[in-house]
Amino acid sequence: MEKEIKIEAPKGYEIDKENSTLECIRFKEVKSVKNYDDVAEKLFLNKKTYYIDDEAETESTEAYIDWVSLANNSTTKEQLESILALNKLCNVAKYLNGDWLPEDSAGNNYYLDINSKNSLDVFNAYCASGHVCFKHPELAKQAIEILGEEEIKKALTLNH
Repeated sequence: MEKEIKIEAPKGYEIDKENSTLECIRFKEVKSVKNYDDVAEKLFLNKKTYYIDDEAETESTEAYIDWVSLANNSTTKEQLESILALNKLCNVAKYLNGDWLPEDSAGNNYYLDINSKNSLDVFNAYCASGHVCFKHPELAKQAIEILGEEEIKKALTLNH
């Protein structure tokens, strides 16, 4: 006489076939997301969440469903501090550059980046995509004087 046992995984989980044995069935979370709201819910709902308050300070709380998808939620304080530093760098660049905008095909776009010695350098780029650009290298150096190297490094290190 054959016997059969059916095991149904809890909602949002599936049997982890690689790590299960006949004696011990393990489950793993199914990571299926369709939009940003799904990602935000997985990252933040009922978990410690960091956000930027009205005074541009980072705070933490537990995220609830009615505001889990807010764009200023983060899993780390460092990520938010990087975003705030990047905003400062963008503001300084706008102030120093005036109405000038970078040109994709011209070689007169200058940007700051961290070199192999972990210090800031001014680089010249033909395509300014993904960089905060300056009209002249002297303006990029002036941005370092205004914000300081550590604040700019924080702005350039967004993946926390």
